[in-house]
Amino acid sequence: MTRNKLYRRIIGLVDFINELDEYDYYNKASNIAIKNYRSLIQYLKENIDKVDAIHYSKLYRLLNTDIIPNIRYVQRAETKNIPWSLVSNLDEILKSELGSDCWLLFRPQWRFNYSVLTEDLITYLKNILYIFFPHDLETINKKFTDEKIHIFSFPFLEKTNVLLNSIIGHEIGHFYHVKWKQEYYCDLKENHNEILKEHYSTISPEDFIDAYENTEEGMNILDGMYREIISDIYGYCLFGPSVIFALFDLSEFEPKQLLPSKGNRYYPSIKYRIRILMDYLFEEDAGVNSVCL
Repeated sequence: MTRNKLYRRIIGLVDFINELDEYDYYNKASNIAIKNYRSLIQYLKENIDKVDAIHYSKLYRLLNTDIIPNIRYVQRAETKNIPWSLVSNLDEILKSELGSDCWLLFRPQWRFNYSVLTEDLITYLKNILYIFFPHDLETINKKFTDEKIHIFSFPFLEKTNVLLNSIIGHEIGHFYHVKWKQEYYCDLKENHNEILKEHYSTISPEDFIDAYENTEEGMNILDGMYREIISDIYGYCLFGPSVIFALFDLSEFEPKQLLPSKGNRYYPSIKYRIRILMDYLFEEDAGVNSVCL
């Protein structure tokens, strides 16, 4: 990888980002995102001579496989592509939880998937520059704005599906799960860990390594279950029963019910999540009980 090839790619990105200012976006999140992407690319352009030559290939791959696709997501977030049936109040919901400097950016994608990045975009962009310019931290920080942008992805083909798009409530629930994990999970995790250690050491008392590995895997499975199921519960609190029907609709696209494992990032199957959510509601929600009895 040569410096000139890397520089040409960066110059091309400068022109591409400048074109994005002409689009009509549904809120200021896209404009703020573009402004900060411009700061990233401009910094790379102005300081390319400070990048160690051994990092040229790494930076070039990062631009092609990560930065450019993500900028194209912002490009698609035009007013005409956004499910207005949902976005009107979501900004306010997150601002009340995360602060008035928080912005929501919806990005349509071709994959049939809903997801959220709980790390804000601007922190992510700063971290990229920290990698290549580790001695410029203070200068880098001054190049970016102070807002926080959280990115929600949804299937482009379902932009008008009001029912299915209520699954975004689950994605908002991930922020509440992060807060729950920080405030309440520590003691519970220790209890789980002790119970699993005792269980697996009883099953295989002469094989400590096997018991340890099973305990670690068990904790990973529990972490994945809490991550998704707690988010489901908060999603229900935000959007009501439509979340249950939306989850069931999504479950129809699961090829088969897979057990949580490292291979699927310890996701519990959607139908299992629905069953746990219903068990929780029957136990905790008087309104559900009054309707179903």
